[in-house]
Amino acid sequence: MRTLRAYLAACGEFALGSAGDLDIEIAHLTNDSRRVEPGSLFIAIRGERADGRDYIPQAIANGAAAVVYQADAGGSHSVRPRPHGSVALQDVPAIRVSNDYAALGRLAEFHYDYPAKDMFLVGVTGTNGKTTTAFLLREIFTRAGRQVGLIGTVRYELGDRVIPADRTTPTPLELQEMIAQMRDAGLETVVMEVSSHALCQQRLGTMRFDAAVFTNLTPEHLDYHGDMENYYQAKKLLFTRHLKSGGVSILNLDDEPGRRLAKELPGPILSYGLAEPAEVRPLEYRTEISGTELKLAGGAIHSPLSGDYNALNVLAAVAGARSCGIKDGVIQQAIEAFPGVPGRLQRVPNTRNLNIFIDYAHTSDALLNVLKNIRPLCSGESKLIAVFGCGGDRDSSKRPVMGGIAARLADKLVITSDNPRHEDPAAIIEQIMKGIPAETTVHSEIDRGRALAYAVAHARGGDTILVAGKGHEDCQEIKGVKHPFNDYDCIRAALVRASQEQTKV
Repeated sequence: MRTLRAYLAACGEFALGSAGDLDIEIAHLTNDSRRVEPGSLFIAIRGERADGRDYIPQAIANGAAAVVYQADAGGSHSVRPRPHGSVALQDVPAIRVSNDYAALGRLAEFHYDYPAKDMFLVGVTGTNGKTTTAFLLREIFTRAGRQVGLIGTVRYELGDRVIPADRTTPTPLELQEMIAQMRDAGLETVVMEVSSHALCQQRLGTMRFDAAVFTNLTPEHLDYHGDMENYYQAKKLLFTRHLKSGGVSILNLDDEPGRRLAKELPGPILSYGLAEPAEVRPLEYRTEISGTELKLAGGAIHSPLSGDYNALNVLAAVAGARSCGIKDGVIQQAIEAFPGVPGRLQRVPNTRNLNIFIDYAHTSDALLNVLKNIRPLCSGESKLIAVFGCGGDRDSSKRPVMGGIAARLADKLVITSDNPRHEDPAAIIEQIMKGIPAETTVHSEIDRGRALAYAVAHARGGDTILVAGKGHEDCQEIKGVKHPFNDYDCIRAALVRASQEQTKV
């Protein structure tokens, strides 16, 4: 069993000092005071909604052996969290750090014996396309005979275990525990989506990637980052802080921030895109709703994915796999057999001659791309119906923008709730409506289930329905509570009800 002294050393440059007995043994690590048990080291994190330092007394009362906390300005040990009740910080040994998030990342990987150090790591970052690119890479590596783990927005694949994801990049303790499970299960390669939040909060500790993919950068998470420059700098950290010496940066040259990265990073770099000067690019390509054909220098590839944005995702995967030494024949076979990603332009089968798609598009750029992709399905009198909302506690500036995009490309809009979280869903809908011209056909319905039923009931044969925003998610967060909800299941139920109503008539 390790001592507190060893955990202090693991904090590295983030350690400011300590107090108390450093030779006590640590059995458990947590940043949740409710999960503290005798022998725990409690890391007090200053979160967005609560300051973990306020829970130090509860952690001590629950048996915490020691505490890690961020010092206030100046790093003075005399500036302590406010004591509550009969216990206070001075009752147990403590480590002061300059950055609580960074310290947690270091402590987590130390606690699990640096599980990533012998793994082959491929990271994928960007605003849109991370999940599809990561799934494609996982498919390619698997076909190449590697044992592969996956960490991303849809799920965490740890070998024999598959866990639904609750965030793109897990918290440091969850992340290191998962990678340790992959290591113990004999996996050798990990494909991971890396979020800007995770990079800013240094959740990865000292992890270093063999290859890193940049997909694109469009407005998102500006409530957290403040502006696009900060957002860009956060994404850049994957390449400047977490890429191994000699690791390859795979960059999208069709994207201006990707071109900027190509100028600012030292290399090695492998670029991709739909046109010159990208190194991995199609000599010619064709995309339609049934899939995409790409003629590359290494041979032709057919992908069941459609749209220009998916063509770029395929190229990102090709470039990423090539940089890792995978042969073109294996890449081609994997991409052609790829079944798709749950909630990414996922079709809902039906007997009413409707084209119904579910997509995770929750940014303005993603919504624009998916609507442009399925618009050609509508001809003659058939209509395109867009059902979407915007998440609460997130960047509100995109809401009217997404309303305007949908109004321009769809014939009918059904505006509803996404995950309102702690916000008033009616207020979110009102902000979306500000971007929609008055002459647009719009129906608003706060209840997402009723909104989906409305769209299904009012669609006619040949119409196309896009349900955007939640994709694969199986819950809806309202007032901080997660309620079971799945777009696919809800639409299927609405189709059954509509069929029953037709039968009655």
